[in-house]
Amino acid sequence: MQAKISQFWQWFTYNEAIFRNEQTAEKAKEILDNQVLSFGRFAWGIDPGHQKSFVFSFSPNNDKKLLALSKQIVQAAPNLPMWEFRYCLPAKENWGFKFSMLNNLIVLQTFDAAEWQFVLIEEEDYRVSVEIKADNLDSLDMDDKKVAISRAVNNLIGEELRINEIYSIKPVHRFDPRDKEWVYPMTEFRERFLYFVE
Repeated sequence: MQAKISQFWQWFTYNEAIFRNEQTAEKAKEILDNQVLSFGRFAWGIDPGHQKSFVFSFSPNNDKKLLALSKQIVQAAPNLPMWEFRYCLPAKENWGFKFSMLNNLIVLQTFDAAEWQFVLIEEEDYRVSVEIKADNLDSLDMDDKKVAISRAVNNLIGEELRINEIYSIKPVHRFDPRDKEWVYPMTEFRERFLYFVE
């Protein structure tokens, strides 16, 4: 695996200028996609960086084995003047609890996660199950609802914490009446979750 990782970074270093150039970046995405997917079912993205001009981020798609691999890949990353690298997606600052998705009719809709409620449940392995009541997602089918609430949780706590600490995330129509004292608004999710797992 080390040889393959080394080859990837040699290839990236040789080609990185085309990923920075607006004229060539779109065409280059498929080539980069093939390179990243050769390691597994990763997602990836290129965004404006914080310390440098660009950041290249791997996303392990909520898979613990892929998280370990993406850490290994990024640890071997070269020091390039224009690039920083991430092994998973961090929590998003100032996303305002709003995000967009295509609904069942293939219409782009904006949803507000601030309207949701959640309950945290401790599992036997000390990880956390999350139940989320999101009444404004009725235009999405069940698979897309799961994607939506998963995206919101990733935005709030980042991918690494989600992978390591969360056992399951599921949408519910109503909470168990026995949990009524533990129902909180989604706007409190990050602080409640961090307190819960400490």
